[in-house]
Amino acid sequence: MIDRFESLPEEKKNRILDACIEEFALKGYDKASTNSIVKKADISKGILFHYFGNKKNLFLYVFDYCMDHLINRYYAVKKEEPKDIFERIMWISIIKIKITQEEPLKNRLVFSAISNMPESLKQEITERYNKYYVKHMPEFFGDIDTSKFKKELILKRL
Repeated sequence: MIDRFESLPEEKKNRILDACIEEFALKGYDKASTNSIVKKADISKGILFHYFGNKKNLFLYVFDYCMDHLINRYYAVKKEEPKDIFERIMWISIIKIKITQEEPLKNRLVFSAISNMPESLKQEITERYNKYYVKHMPEFFGDIDTSKFKKELILKRL
């Protein structure tokens, strides 16, 4: 099913994704309406369900899409990140604020899904979030210069 959506022309795919992101970000999963989505996307409800099967699959696809997009925004500027741990934390915070300002709906959708997980999606969202965390967190905080720490503190951590 999803393959059919993936093979759509970019303009149509983006129109559908934008409508989904807006609806889910502003209303959350439970209150989001597929009727509103199809109206904004200018498609039939049947075709939406042809692509995704049901609202749950649609939401999970859009969640993954937003997570991937936001993470890729970070990787696009990763080469500029400082090595010093304190500078890195500050830098990541600034990048996160910048991306949040530039991508408010995608960020809101992801944050809301994680912090207010719909009961019917709790397992799937938790599994997805954990997979992203395990895969990407070492990249965010890997290759850090710890030379400013006392050697005893570093050894105690190990």
